[in-house]
Amino acid sequence: MMKLISISEAKNKLSSIVDEAIRTPVVLTRNGKAVAVVIAPTDEDDLERLVLSRSQGLHRLLRESREQIAKGETLTIDEVFAHL
Repeated sequence: MMKLISISEAKNKLSSIVDEAIRTPVVLTRNGKAVAVVIAPTDEDDLERLVLSRSQGLHRLLRESREQIAKGETLTIDEVFAHL
């Protein structure tokens, strides 16, 4: 179960919030609304996945790629290697 804590309370308890995040996500709130989540990565791969999952650039690239595939705008393996 995740823990909710206000940003004003979090300002004074950052170290304990990080300790808590190792066990469960901690949701930071402002005026009762969730604005951030503190999550402890389990390893370097997990950290990379967390960061990439929030990358707007990556999501845009994936969306554009899916649209190109749906339109049949793909390259053969030979065309890929020719570009390299």
